[in-house]
Amino acid sequence: MLIASAALLVPAPAGSSDTKRVEFVARMTPKEVVTPANKAWTAPASLKQAQGNLTAKVSTDGRRLSWKISYSNLGPTALVIADIHFGKSGQFGPILVRLCGPCKPRQSGVKTLKAGMLATLKSGNTWATLITNRYPNGAVRGQIHGR
Repeated sequence: MLIASAALLVPAPAGSSDTKRVEFVARMTPKEVVTPANKAWTAPASLKQAQGNLTAKVSTDGRRLSWKISYSNLGPTALVIADIHFGKSGQFGPILVRLCGPCKPRQSGVKTLKAGMLATLKSGNTWATLITNRYPNGAVRGQIHGR
């Protein structure tokens, strides 16, 4: 079970001009997936061992999100998409940003953040979701929190 927490502002090393590095993580499991009607979802046996991880850093100007995902045991799938959604625990929520699609394990990238998105990420009400062609509402999901 993941516990919600606000993002942390981590001070930079002495002598650096980088004064606010914001980092986020999410550990994704099938247990956190909900339906668009905000109902609990029972994962099929084929996904019981499925998992994913997101690590992300926001640039000091708050405009860029550097991210990396990893995942395993999603079963046979022709497509994997990684999204960040907004919503409280147990809520499906709208997509804030699509990280990749199609995605590959251990993929990384950079996305431009819209104004206000950093505050939303820091709110404790955002989730990383891995979607597959077989499970379009998500195969694994995890709350994003500061580290």
